Amino acid sequence: MAAYIGVNTTTPVDVSSGGSSSNSSSDVAPSVTTTVAGELLIGVFGEAANASVTPPTGMLEQVEQLAGAGNTRVLSELSDQQLGAAGATGSRTATLSKSGSNVGQLLALRPSQ
Repeated sequence: MAAYIGVNTTTPVDVSSGGSSSNSSSDVAPSVTTTVAGELLIGVFGEAANASVTPPTGMLEQVEQLAGAGNTRVLSELSDQQLGAAGATGSRTATLSKSGSNVGQLLALRPSQ
């Protein structure tokens, strides 16, 4: 869970996307197309493995959490990036230290007006 300030409190989420893979060391969150300049792009990545993660290029890692025990370990990653002009962001790829089932999601938060 994360909290952000400076976000539109009426309609905070502009757009979001999600993707998954059954066995990869690349955790890809598909591109979104923002509608407002100055949005904050949030990347959320997860993997079912005892692994570590490198955040996507250009994104700042806020949280990396490994939980569980033995064969039930789960890795979670939260990164963000301040955007400039509105438009397509391109996909973001977190790099995992070992292959496994994973999910990646992008959310674009509108700035407060």
